[in-house]
Amino acid sequence: MTTALLETAPAGRHICQIHKDPAALASSVSRFVASGLKRGERVVVVAVPDHVRLILAELEAAEWNADAFASTNQLTILDAAALLERFMKNGMPEWNDFQRTVGTLISRRSGASYPGVRVYGEMVNLLWHEGNHQAAVRLEEYWNELARHQSFCLMCCYLIDALNPEHHHGPLPDIGRTHSDMVLTEHNRRVQAAVDQASREILGSTLSVTLSLSGHEEHAGEHRLPAGMRSMIWLKKNMPGIYPRVLERAREHYSAMAPSAS
Repeated sequence: MTTALLETAPAGRHICQIHKDPAALASSVSRFVASGLKRGERVVVVAVPDHVRLILAELEAAEWNADAFASTNQLTILDAAALLERFMKNGMPEWNDFQRTVGTLISRRSGASYPGVRVYGEMVNLLWHEGNHQAAVRLEEYWNELARHQSFCLMCCYLIDALNPEHHHGPLPDIGRTHSDMVLTEHNRRVQAAVDQASREILGSTLSVTLSLSGHEEHAGEHRLPAGMRSMIWLKKNMPGIYPRVLERAREHYSAMAPSAS
């Protein structure tokens, strides 16, 4: 899936990106936001303050006056943690509060008519990094349920280093399952190239190709995960003795690669 989806953002799509670097995340999100503003759509950004600053800096560099759009309510920016608190109960999102809070936020028109609504949210990333994976997945499912009743496009981003062994746990396939589209990032592409090279050297085969050709996925949604990440998750579970060697070699190759210009 190309990054053009971040610009077109059709209603009903639930887009996901997995980034390693907040600056790269902000670059993608600003593209998503600016494209919506250009199309006259209403745009809602729900992010942590540090990421909001990066996103606004990207918009300013591209000569988009965020304050002007915010003054007309075409652009709404909210703190992810504060919004999350409004519908969390006992460590889990509560549907009625979510629908009342987020549903009302999305449907708000403020007297203006917009051809579409697009939302960027990273509340799920907050829950994921708190270790509350169950709540993150449930929240993704709530977004999907809300999309059955309201028209909008949603973009989510997770900060996950696919070559960090601490990130190779939890219900990662559920990230793929609960999204309609996974838009690859520069990090994803470099990870796949590094893992492929490492697996050829150590296993004699390209692991991502082998998994792709097998067509097998143990959990729904695995096929949507970036290939390099999926390869490392599979290797950790099925070849734990080989996993550390491939991981170490892949990290070496990743470090040696120059980021592409894309």
